Amino acid sequence: MLKIGIIAPYEGLKEVATRISASHQEVMINVESADLEEAVEPARRLEEQGYHVLISRGGTAQILRERSSLPVVEIDVSGYDILRTLLLFQDSKDPIELIGFPNVCHGVNQVAELLGISISYQVIHSSQEVYQAVENAISRGIQIIIGDTVTLTTARRFGLEGIMITSGPESVEQAVVQAKEVGSLLLYQEAMNTSYHHLLEHLPESIALIKDTGELMFANQPFLNLFQLPSYTNNHADKNEILQSLHQKMLNYFFLQETFVIKERSVIAEGEFLVEGKERLYFLKISDENRYRIEQNGLVIQPLQSDIVSFGQISTADERVRSIVEQAKKFTESVYFLQGEDGTGKRSIAAALHHYRNNYIENQWEVILDKDFDEMAMKRLEAMILSGNGTFYIKNWEALSAERLEQLFQVAFDSVSVIIFAAAKTNLPLLQQKFQKKSIVLSLPPLRERIEHLPEYIRTFIARNNSKYGKQLVGVESGLLLEWKSYHWPMNLHELQDLVEMGVKNSEGPYISREAVQINSTSSYGSGESLDLNQPLDSIEKQVINLVLQEENMNQTRAAQRLNINRSTLWRKLKG
Repeated sequence: MLKIGIIAPYEGLKEVATRISASHQEVMINVESADLEEAVEPARRLEEQGYHVLISRGGTAQILRERSSLPVVEIDVSGYDILRTLLLFQDSKDPIELIGFPNVCHGVNQVAELLGISISYQVIHSSQEVYQAVENAISRGIQIIIGDTVTLTTARRFGLEGIMITSGPESVEQAVVQAKEVGSLLLYQEAMNTSYHHLLEHLPESIALIKDTGELMFANQPFLNLFQLPSYTNNHADKNEILQSLHQKMLNYFFLQETFVIKERSVIAEGEFLVEGKERLYFLKISDENRYRIEQNGLVIQPLQSDIVSFGQISTADERVRSIVEQAKKFTESVYFLQGEDGTGKRSIAAALHHYRNNYIENQWEVILDKDFDEMAMKRLEAMILSGNGTFYIKNWEALSAERLEQLFQVAFDSVSVIIFAAAKTNLPLLQQKFQKKSIVLSLPPLRERIEHLPEYIRTFIARNNSKYGKQLVGVESGLLLEWKSYHWPMNLHELQDLVEMGVKNSEGPYISREAVQINSTSSYGSGESLDLNQPLDSIEKQVINLVLQEENMNQTRAAQRLNINRSTLWRKLKG
């Protein structure tokens, strides 16, 4: 039930408020009498008792706004209240002056003009100004003061007659109605907050709200269990190394999506910047990687992971890339054919496009197909594509039979979801001709064809990793930069990003050195571990898988993606 507290600055108002309260049986109304500072204690008591809104008037209402966390509805001085007071003294021969707040003075002045009454007034903005105002009135020969409770009390100390503009039942009724409206909104918001809190508490994912300072504003029990925290109160991100790293990344980006291992579990962390008044707030969700992973014969569906979540993070120094971004933004249909070698940024374009069209990072999926993709797998994928407005980044689709491919295309064109067919190189012009009105082909050039923009990409990757590793590197040594400009870059931007990260991590000076990118390197660049070809094919295959796993920090999902196989196949090859 809605509970309203009325604190009346004078006894007469308490009586009026009590009568009015009797006609509002659907709410609980408590009426007390207290003026100015004396009203703070009953207001505090009412707040402790679960009251939702306070009602008062004049200086008392102003003090309560400053000293209570409850909303305060003020009993306005109405035209009726002013009229009754002025009519009482319209024939008085004694000099009269009004001392009051701006709204009261304005109202009295207007009504006085309508009645042809001349009345002087002094505007005050706080109760502390009353004493000086009364002294000023006395010095000008004023004998009757009109005002509120504190004005009357002060006037009587000087021996003057004090007249209060009392609040009639109309003003009190209006204040109660307004308080009910305010209280109803508060109760609704309270119910919604309780529902949201209950929902977040019972989600299987680990959920937290983190302040700019790293302080946990909220964390549900799965989150507390994951990071071994007793509660979210008085806890900061710096109490856990992984949590501290995630918080630092969220400070630098509006969005976060990252996979990491904790307690031998591979999990996905998704973070987003929220606006909370003057204070920055971050939402963090951590889910088990397998929770949203579907794997069956010929089909793997898993969350699309990318360091890029918006087009603003993609370097458009190259005119061709800039054109691709603009075309992607303008295209109104939902089927894209995205061509480019591994590591050229297809996944980044897909993730940025998803956020551009939906304004959130959830519900984007990577679909990996192979030649065993059968009718059962087709039905599973079709159901997921047609069920919602997501983004599906489909790989290895060229391996399908013509019949199955035609079926998949038809599902894509019937869907409201965004479907991105990614490929290194295929007969895309033929596909575009076949589906010209409903699809667009975008081709990303390899890094070796945009090598003049290499310094721009290097600067971007250095900036990201400076933040990650707490470094302040400013570039690459000139000799190394010349080497990189002549290098073929078979893995394109992916390889460059790995090398820059390695260089930032291992460098102590202001520039990435040649030595810094050779330490423990398994990259195709430099002197990393070589394959032993004097062994059976199965052993060579297993060695390749182990090398890729090392490059991906033993993350089997990313290794499988690099090798264009599903994770169960990867596991079987390692065990075989």
